[in-house]
Amino acid sequence: MKNMNCEEFQDVLPQIIESGGSEEQEAHLKSCSACTILVQDLKYIADQAKLLLPMHDPNPRVWHNIQQSLRSEGLVSEGRMSRLGHITLPSQTKSWTPLGWALALAAVIVLAVVLVNYHPTNPNTQEATVTPSAATQSEAADQELIIMIRKPCSMKWEPSAHCSSGKRLAMERAGKKAAVIMVALLGASAAWAADNHKQVKLNIAANGVVNVVNSSGSVTVKPGTARQVVVNYTTNSDKIEVDANGIPSGQRVEIRTHAIQGQKPTAEESRVDYEIAVPAGVSLIISTATAPITVEDLSGDISLSSDTGQITVRGVNNSFVHIRGVTAPVMLNNVTGVHAEITSMGGAIQMSSVSGPKISARTTTGNITYEGDCSGGGTYDLSTHSGLINVTLPESASVDLSAQSVSGTVQNDFPLTAKQHTSFVPSPGRSFAGTSHAGSSSMALQSFSGKIRVKQQ
Repeated sequence: MKNMNCEEFQDVLPQIIESGGSEEQEAHLKSCSACTILVQDLKYIADQAKLLLPMHDPNPRVWHNIQQSLRSEGLVSEGRMSRLGHITLPSQTKSWTPLGWALALAAVIVLAVVLVNYHPTNPNTQEATVTPSAATQSEAADQELIIMIRKPCSMKWEPSAHCSSGKRLAMERAGKKAAVIMVALLGASAAWAADNHKQVKLNIAANGVVNVVNSSGSVTVKPGTARQVVVNYTTNSDKIEVDANGIPSGQRVEIRTHAIQGQKPTAEESRVDYEIAVPAGVSLIISTATAPITVEDLSGDISLSSDTGQITVRGVNNSFVHIRGVTAPVMLNNVTGVHAEITSMGGAIQMSSVSGPKISARTTTGNITYEGDCSGGGTYDLSTHSGLINVTLPESASVDLSAQSVSGTVQNDFPLTAKQHTSFVPSPGRSFAGTSHAGSSSMALQSFSGKIRVKQQ
């Protein structure tokens, strides 16, 4: 059996990484520690590259840019590359999956570093100090490239004794070419990312309305500055586009996600992630199917609707908040001075430090949780048909409290003073009524068959 040298071995590295080596290649690995370490490191990086795999195809311009770079280097001059990353050569046809491209990119990066760093050393002699002669500009540029790539690299592979100086020179040249292709690949990837991420700025009046419609993905809204709505969004496919428009008066801004005519995107391809900044006082309307909605630190009127996506509202003050969900869970935290109306068929409703003139939460089968002091002299109505209602109040809460369940149970562990006059006759285990302190706010808890429990914080 012929003895394989390092150059021959590294020519077939992709096949070895993908499907394992032949007997000749395995024999070389046993006799060459440098190639053994190289294969181990490449396999490790290939495994890690799987974690970076995108879940969708890049923009067609990415493949075009990669194709141009490879052709300019003479690496695919006889073939072609399709949009999906298929390279066809006269003697071979091979389909590259997105995973294959992720692994190939990792391999190119490592090979570029390895081969450019490939400098022969003799363990029995000390490295000589050479005074540089007059170098050409290209040689200086090559040396600069070597220095740039070597700095972040902590790995080092020593050449086998089988490698001649001519082969070493060829490997160094191949390494520099690999570095060029690596830069092209990374540049194309950056172009793809930039193409999928866009920003739109639209003028909005002081009392304007922003309407957002997005089926899947996510919608996050935070406070902005000036009188502009800033929309940052990321698409997952070229089958989807975003229409973001405003009328000249600034009274209304429309942001909508929709499929391009004739396209049938999958659920993953339909995803669009929004990050939107709106100025204070602007009203906000958001409708989604599965996309979660997050609204933070706003002061305008808010209307949120989602079938299954979680709805989260934090830090909102002095606003009208309307929330509707089908099975979407709803969470409100640190929301004060609001008129809130929350309805859901099966989603859970959680409220923490929520207060205002009017708080209403209704669900059919979902659970309702309230933790707060019922401050603000408001009215708090929580009701469910078959879900659970759990209320936790601090001892300082000033509240007039009543609870009723038709066929469920009622449990009170909060100190109350019994009322002399009530709208119903309290029934042990089914209903109760009482007052804490001055009873500044009122809270009514109602359930048909669910359990109600009130406890002290």
